[in-house]
Amino acid sequence: MNVILPINNSKDGFYRKIIYIFVLLVCIIAICIAVYFQFYKKENTENPNQNNVNEVDKKQISKDEFNNIFNNELTTDREYNLEKEYEQYDLVFTRYKSDKVEENKYNLNLNIPHINIKQEAIQNYNKKITDIFLEKAKSIMNNENSSNVIYNISYTASIKNNILSFILKANLKEGSNAQRVIIQTYNYDLENNEELTIEKMLSLKQIDINEADKQIKEEIQKAQNQVEELEKLGYTIYTRNPEDDMYKVQNATEFYLDANDNLYIIYAYGNQNATSEMDLVVF
Repeated sequence: MNVILPINNSKDGFYRKIIYIFVLLVCIIAICIAVYFQFYKKENTENPNQNNVNEVDKKQISKDEFNNIFNNELTTDREYNLEKEYEQYDLVFTRYKSDKVEENKYNLNLNIPHINIKQEAIQNYNKKITDIFLEKAKSIMNNENSSNVIYNISYTASIKNNILSFILKANLKEGSNAQRVIIQTYNYDLENNEELTIEKMLSLKQIDINEADKQIKEEIQKAQNQVEELEKLGYTIYTRNPEDDMYKVQNATEFYLDANDNLYIIYAYGNQNATSEMDLVVF
């Protein structure tokens, strides 16, 4: 019987060792990469703003969700020992409440608020609320020619980290005229006794103004694209121009910080025109 012995080839053994070493190195590198990304992902989740504190968190809050915040109440993170005008009431309360209906004339649902803090700037703002919104209700009721008027007023307010943020919404429909939605806001630093600007509010949230400008422009352009599609279907639309200076951060007049730290910039076109259209940009 012929027996064939394996050929002892030293070159084959050398190459085989090289291949084993190469495969082992690839495995080690792959494990290291996997561990790194797992750690990085966890760290990034726990500290989402660590790499870029100016990155804007784009929240998606619908207009229906926004309308649901108007509960005619104040939400606070703690008790605040502030000098009040009326000791028996909360720091924000409904001063004038009325549900009045006169057939074919008007339907009123009014929750007109009062900020109960004894500061001159706040008292001036309370006067503005009375002069605009309560006086409008009185004129509707006293006008013999009022016809099918619907007028609703609601509000909400929050105090968090010494910041009072207040927002009021009025819905007004007079006869055959288009419905108007009017928004008024007020933001006040209780510790320093000063009204807050939108720039200050963004700074408190560590949001860069340029990034905010960019997000506002994107949201307004998106809204304009949507209404243009409706226009093609024959609807009358409210046209936005994203390049208009009104959409620059420094020109924002209505903004509200809720108890969940959502900062709303509100473009309520009914403040100046007969329309219920509005846009929200939330940070």
